[in-house]
Amino acid sequence: MTTTHAQSGNFTAPLLLVDDDPDDLWLVTRSLCKACPWARPLTVACATTGSEALRYLDARLQSGIAPPGLILLDINMPGLSGIETLIRLRTRPGLAGVTVVFLTTADDPRSHGEALRAGADAVIAKPDTMAALDAFAAHVFRTWLHEDGAPPQQLSAAG
Repeated sequence: MTTTHAQSGNFTAPLLLVDDDPDDLWLVTRSLCKACPWARPLTVACATTGSEALRYLDARLQSGIAPPGLILLDINMPGLSGIETLIRLRTRPGLAGVTVVFLTTADDPRSHGEALRAGADAVIAKPDTMAALDAFAAHVFRTWLHEDGAPPQQLSAAG
């Protein structure tokens, strides 16, 4: 398992996880790495604020490196909320098509609707057990993240 902090300059991470709770960062990263079906270890870039995530993504783009294939983003964060982060992300050239999934403890349908209108691909309640978190992590690979960067749906349609 390789976890990098978004400020570390590791531009190879196929996944960016943004959450202000260090325990959630650790737990989600652990489950994703455990569920990873790839021959190589998964690298997860982690950011604790929306501003940090945007700086990481901007640095990738300025270096000519493709954005991560998936961004998992918390809705409720201090400073820039997840929704504000997504709105800014979607205005940046090269990031408009990145898959963004919100993971949230917020049980507010209004927030969920706002996230979807802002451009989220999905809004999912944070799993509340390790078994549910592991099931979510497996779902990430089946649904949104593939080793070569293409979404699994595109691979099966072409193959």
